Amino acid sequence: MKNTNKKWFILSGLLILAIGIVIVLAYINREKPYKINILNLEDITTVKIDDLTLEDNVTEYHDQKVIEELYHIFNHKTTNKESTTLNPEYPDRLYIVTFSDQDGNSTSMYIYSKEKNYYIEQSYNGIYDASKEEFEWVEKYVN
Repeated sequence: MKNTNKKWFILSGLLILAIGIVIVLAYINREKPYKINILNLEDITTVKIDDLTLEDNVTEYHDQKVIEELYHIFNHKTTNKESTTLNPEYPDRLYIVTFSDQDGNSTSMYIYSKEKNYYIEQSYNGIYDASKEEFEWVEKYVN
């Protein structure tokens, strides 16, 4: 009888250990939120907006007020949707916004409309939800 109780005790312990390991692995492998990688606002000296639906239509701004307005559209966005491509697929309207500093460092992301929805996408990082107002805010700075 003692031998049977000992076996059940060991099996119960192993089962509890296995459940604990599964819980730890699930916690470690949970979806992590992606955050837009962007330069610090204080370092940005230029913002360029390229209307990728038209050839040679790049608008460039050095005005700090414009830089700040556009920066706040992209800063602090998080998502669980990973971007696994270089470019957004099949957008209706597409802009690429690039923030640069005086040392030549830059950060780029797309803002686009697709099937009446709006998104920001940073290549190989994340796909973020955007509002129509945010999209139109960028659009108003395109010449």
